[in-house]
Amino acid sequence: MNLDGICQYRIHPSILRKGLAIVLSCLLAWSPVTANASQSPFVTTKQARHGDLSAFTKWTRLMPRYNIAKAEAAACKGDECDDKKWNAMLEEAKKKGPLERLDVVNRFFNEVTFVDDRVNYGQEDYWATPYELMKRGGDCEDYSIAKYISLKRLGVPESAMRIVILQDNNLGGIMHAVLHVRVSGKNYILDNQSSSVTAEEDIFHYRPIYAINRSAWWTYQ
Repeated sequence: MNLDGICQYRIHPSILRKGLAIVLSCLLAWSPVTANASQSPFVTTKQARHGDLSAFTKWTRLMPRYNIAKAEAAACKGDECDDKKWNAMLEEAKKKGPLERLDVVNRFFNEVTFVDDRVNYGQEDYWATPYELMKRGGDCEDYSIAKYISLKRLGVPESAMRIVILQDNNLGGIMHAVLHVRVSGKNYILDNQSSSVTAEEDIFHYRPIYAINRSAWWTYQ
């Protein structure tokens, strides 16, 4: 199934070999009738932190690729430079308060065209840099990555952010990715399916499976 604005996220086999049996068991054990409709799964689901990121090669190799692309973009002096609009957005966001910055970043990248990885790259799963997303479009984890890097550039610590892989229960459990950010003591979700930044406790149709940033990853059980 390929829906505009929806991401069919697939877990890479290397992750499975590294012991994500916990993630799979959570998926198999899930049933809609067990969900607590009165509380958000982001709030009620238990989390376990893990420090070894070696299995997540698409993620760990992305930042070096981003740094190369950033250097190339910095050398560009013309009006058609890849990051001109992005830099302008960041400069505008710097004038805003912490929560407003999330909104500016979320809306900016949500304007980018959704393109499935199989169409875009001929692969089941490709993690794009923000430059690739802006030039070619992308899918849900690409939006989340671009927002993560943008907020990092705006001074949000990476320890306050996670890319979350989850199930969309409104769409039969299809896999999706969002950015989870903690600002001023409260957790928010930036989602390419929503123009609004939403407090995590107000989201009920997503069931988080695992999350990752550059220092750790988490399973949700």
